[in-house]
Amino acid sequence: MAACYADGNTAGISDTGFGFNYEVTTTQAALMMMKALGYFQYAKDFGGDWQVATVKQLIVMGILAVVMVIALILPMVSTFWMR
Repeated sequence: MAACYADGNTAGISDTGFGFNYEVTTTQAALMMMKALGYFQYAKDFGGDWQVATVKQLIVMGILAVVMVIALILPMVSTFWMR
């Protein structure tokens, strides 16, 4: 998270707040990854909704399927290893 902030890949939750105590959503994490890859460098790149634009770009790149599989499998693996 600190590296994303230092590289300008995060914007906070408002003009005056960052949201350090909030959990990062899947879409927010995906957006940070996309920004690090060079996508969505300007506000105009999003169109009307940053979340929709992020998911659409993930679909185009074929990354969404991988993210969804990881999101489904990781909790199961964590539960298994916690026994």
